[in-house]
Amino acid sequence: MPTLRNRWRAFWQVHDPDDVFAYSTFKLVLIRDRYLGFLHYIFQFCILLYILIYVLLIEKEYLDRSPAVGVVKLDVSSGVTPGDYDSNAFKYCSPPGTSNSTLPVCVFPATEQFTDELGSSIFISTQINVYKYSSGPDCSSTNNPYCTPQLLANATYMVGNVYDFKVTLDHSATVDFGNTAPKGYLKTEKDPNSWKNCEDCSKFFFQSFSADEIPMSDLLKAAQVNLDDDATNYLQGTANYPGPLTRRQFGVVIFLDIEYDNVAEYYTKKSKRAIRYYYKPSLVDDVDDSNTITAYTEYPNNRTVITSRGIRIIGAISGEIGIFKFQVLLIQLTSALALIKVATTIVDLIAIYLLPRKSQYKNAKYQMTEDFSDIAKKEREAQRLKDLTKPSRQPGDDDSADGNSITLEESPSSYSV
Repeated sequence: MPTLRNRWRAFWQVHDPDDVFAYSTFKLVLIRDRYLGFLHYIFQFCILLYILIYVLLIEKEYLDRSPAVGVVKLDVSSGVTPGDYDSNAFKYCSPPGTSNSTLPVCVFPATEQFTDELGSSIFISTQINVYKYSSGPDCSSTNNPYCTPQLLANATYMVGNVYDFKVTLDHSATVDFGNTAPKGYLKTEKDPNSWKNCEDCSKFFFQSFSADEIPMSDLLKAAQVNLDDDATNYLQGTANYPGPLTRRQFGVVIFLDIEYDNVAEYYTKKSKRAIRYYYKPSLVDDVDDSNTITAYTEYPNNRTVITSRGIRIIGAISGEIGIFKFQVLLIQLTSALALIKVATTIVDLIAIYLLPRKSQYKNAKYQMTEDFSDIAKKEREAQRLKDLTKPSRQPGDDDSADGNSITLEESPSSYSV
C-alpha cells in the first residue's frame, strides 16, 4: 500500500512545480473586433446609467441615513352640539328621546366621556352598551365564588357624531439639523406599498409648528374604512361568530404610521434640508377593539358595567433622516468602479466561451511563457561547461611573458526552449 510520502513523490514526478505554482498576471490585450468593443461599451453605459440615475439620483445613496426617533400624542375633540344635527340624519340610530324604536338611541356625549387616551393610542367609542347589575340571591357573602349577579337593565346607545370629531396629532422626531417648519401630508394607500395624497379629503396638507387636526371623516377615508361595512364576515362559520355586525358595532383598529423623510428631494437647493412627514393610516384586518368600565353605585351589591365598541387609533413614528457625507459618496463611487470592471469580465467570458472565434480570443488573452526553471537549468549547465574548458594555471606561470598566452573565446550559448 503506497504511503503518503510515496504519493507525494509520485505527484511531483508527474507535475511540474512551475505549472503548479504558475503566477497569473494581467496583460492588456487589444482585440480588434468591433462587435466585442461595442458590446463592452453597451455594458459600461448601462452600468453607468444605473449608478447615476438609480443609485445616486433616485435612491440617493450618498446620504448617511439614520432612523427617525420621536414621540406621538393623540387627542380628540368634537366641537359639535346635538342641535347641529338633523334628528333623522342617522340610519343606524334613532334621535334622542325617541321611544318604541327598534334602533339604538343616538347620544352625543362629550369627548372625555367616551375616549380612552394612552399617549400614542386613543380609543373613540361608536357603540355603548350599559348593563346594570345587583347582587343575586346567592350573593349574600362577598366571598362566595359562585355568586351570580342579577341583570336589572341594559341599554345600547350609538354615538351619532363620530365622523365630525377631530383627531389632534402632536408628534416630534429627533433630527441633527434644521429648524424649518416641517410639511405634513395625509396619504391613502393606492396599491399595496403605494401611497398617494388623500386629495378627496377636506385637508391633506399641513405646515405648522403646532399640532395637526384631522377630521375623523378624513382619517377614515384615508384608511379606506366605512363604519357601516360588515366587520364579522371573517368569523362566519366559527363558534365565535356573533352575527352580522358593522364596524361601528364591532370595533375597528387603525394603525397610523407617521413617516418622517427628508430624502425625497434632497438634491434640490431649496428642499435639501426640508423635513416632511406623512400620515399613513391603514386598517388592521380582522381585529376588533372594545373598552369596559365598571362603576359601583353601592359596593358590592349594585354596579354598572359600560362596554364600548369603537375605533382604536395607534400612532407610531417611522422613516429616516439623511445627511450628505463625503465618505458615503466615496464608498458608492468605489463600488461603481468595481461594477464597471464587471462589464469587462462579462465580455471576456462571452468572448472566450460563447463566440465562434473563442479559441482565437483565448489565445490572444492568455499567453503561455517559457518554463523559466528550464531556462535557469540550461544557464547553470552552460556556466558549468565554461568552467570546465577554462585551463588550469600553475603558480608563477606568466603566459604573457613568452608570448604563449592562451585566449579562450566562447560564443554565447544559444538554445531554444
